[in-house]
Amino acid sequence: MAEHTFPCWAVFQILENRFALAEVLGFPEAARLGMNKTRLAEHLRRNLRPLIEALPLSELYRRQMGGVPSACSVSLSLEPPQGSILWRGPLSLVFPVVRWSHASEAEVAFVPALGITVVAGKASQLEELLADELRMALARTDKLSLRRLIECQRAPHLLVESLPVVVNLRSPKLRALAAERELEQAPSVIAAVASDLTRVPSESTHGLEPLVEQLAELLAARSPHSVLLVGPSGVGKTALVRELVRQRSARNLGDTPFWATSGARLVAGMSGYGMWQERCQKIVREAARKQAILHLGNLIELMEVGKSEYNALGIAAFLRPYLTRGDLLAIAECTPEQIPLIEREDPHLLAVFHVLTVPEPDVEQGRMILKHVAACQHKPLPAETLDTIDRLHRRYATYSAYPGRPLRFLNNLLHDRHPLRAKPACRVSCSIRRSRSTSAGYARGLRNAFLASQKRWIWSSICWRPPRRDSRGRGGPLLLSCSSVPQGLARPKWPRPWRSSFSVRASA
Repeated sequence: MAEHTFPCWAVFQILENRFALAEVLGFPEAARLGMNKTRLAEHLRRNLRPLIEALPLSELYRRQMGGVPSACSVSLSLEPPQGSILWRGPLSLVFPVVRWSHASEAEVAFVPALGITVVAGKASQLEELLADELRMALARTDKLSLRRLIECQRAPHLLVESLPVVVNLRSPKLRALAAERELEQAPSVIAAVASDLTRVPSESTHGLEPLVEQLAELLAARSPHSVLLVGPSGVGKTALVRELVRQRSARNLGDTPFWATSGARLVAGMSGYGMWQERCQKIVREAARKQAILHLGNLIELMEVGKSEYNALGIAAFLRPYLTRGDLLAIAECTPEQIPLIEREDPHLLAVFHVLTVPEPDVEQGRMILKHVAACQHKPLPAETLDTIDRLHRRYATYSAYPGRPLRFLNNLLHDRHPLRAKPACRVSCSIRRSRSTSAGYARGLRNAFLASQKRWIWSSICWRPPRRDSRGRGGPLLLSCSSVPQGLARPKWPRPWRSSFSVRASA
């Protein structure tokens, strides 16, 4: 670092009790009060040295004086306000002023007593403006009184002296390196609000290879683009991102960091005005520095989170400029039904993403996925078992896209205490149906046999006739088909009344 002499100018206001108030033009942060001017100047140099070395070069250029200042005074006659008892006649006031020419383009005057600066194009205009600006500055003072005017007249004289300061100014390169070191030593903001996907263990997926390749090409291109995954809920959008993270070394992404977060985590704990915006800016800068890719979750959530009575923009609208410029590379998700809502709320938001559609697998692909998951856990299942799982979920779990729901169901079965492969084939189907009813949330009484009173109530309320009896006078077994309940809820213009959603019959 080279030493430089930075030119400064000190202004000494001589008070009535031989004290002096020392200030520096352009640096209001440095001010001292004392009786010895030499000691005051030395203290000002000590205060200015760390301040000048810490300021950016552009700020130093702005604060540097454009000319040599000189001291003068401006006389002003002030009339008393209406209704004043003590102040009856006009007062003649004298305000010391510091004037200088700013690179022959403007005339500048500083009034230390009032702390105002007046700028004019010519010297003649400055003299006219000074009197008007002084009157307006006094008029803005709350409860203008004679005591306030006396305080403004405590320093009738000014002294302006040169105050050169020797400082060690760093070059722009050294400043940039120091800023990078500070950022590296600072705690990571992304780590506080996101999860590192590279450290989350994930199993291999099946049937997503073409989509993984397309997603990798979009993110690893020469001009990478943020991606919006569009597909039904449960089709495997999040699994696609995790599979890409698992294969990133083979997909030209090298050691690219992947982080997963959501709108709720980004605003968690940020209750003050502008706090979550500042956090998002720090995340963008850190992600750009580390060349990280963020998985932001559902796009609708990002659009709504962050809005309030005093803020109409959500996180998605706030991050849109950074996504457009490429400062932030992100992956978001939404369903096809949410696309019209996004276009209506923020028409320009979809333009910053490359839309990648994730389709639902067909029947054959779905069964291959189930078979692959069972094989990866070293628990292969018979084809009949997988066929039963596939058929039940395609028939009764229409509220979730394939294969999300059956995969969760299969994982629960594989981790059961009694593995399906250890049971006879005749009991596998019953176990699957029983587990399916449990996962659907059916009450235990709907799966077990009813008492005699419950049977009579069901027959009288639903079938309107008593059950048939056999030759021994015993009622036939009651078969309650609970599977028709979700079937009715899944159809359009349904559900029907609860009674009609049951199918009850008796066998002789």
